[in-house]
Amino acid sequence: NNNSQEETTNVIKTEVIILCRLSRILFHQGALKYGIQICDEAMNIVASSQLQGDVVSSHVQITRGLALFSINDYDAAMNIFEEVCRIHGKELLMLELEHPSNSNSFNSVVFLEDSMSLLGAATNSIAICALQLKNINMSVYRLEMLILVNPVKYMTDAIVFNLCTLYDLSCSVSVCTKKKQVLKNVAEIYGITALNPKSYRL
Repeated sequence: NNNSQEETTNVIKTEVIILCRLSRILFHQGALKYGIQICDEAMNIVASSQLQGDVVSSHVQITRGLALFSINDYDAAMNIFEEVCRIHGKELLMLELEHPSNSNSFNSVVFLEDSMSLLGAATNSIAICALQLKNINMSVYRLEMLILVNPVKYMTDAIVFNLCTLYDLSCSVSVCTKKKQVLKNVAEIYGITALNPKSYRL
């Protein structure tokens, strides 16, 4: 019956999410080969269960992107994250991105927690990939636009910390301080009180 079929589908979706989380943990621990195998297993389940149009497919895509990031294939990873953004955040892709390349490097990679929305996770990952590709202006732009879309939802410690780190890398001390203060003001205006003050890197 329909209830039984729905329960079976939900079990399959849960399995996919667990595999994605396990895969990401393995990436963090440096077990790339095993993590990629787990990610491939999740992809196969999605394909065999015809869940390509379901939200769990985007979880797998983000995990694939992180796998590519882990082996330094930043362009391919960014393409995957952009596709997730296209699906889950059409309002962001209405903005044209015109940014020159930049020679600054960025050594701190902060992956978002699984509880973050797919749009937030994908956009943050795009920003990190862009930094690896020496495009700091694009990184700043994407995170600023993400916050602009919905400050309450997207002003998290991970996003704010990354954006403030980008300000540190790309701005003079005085300009950087002003931009960080603007972020603090936005948080106050929208009543965002859960942020760790250290996230502003002041």
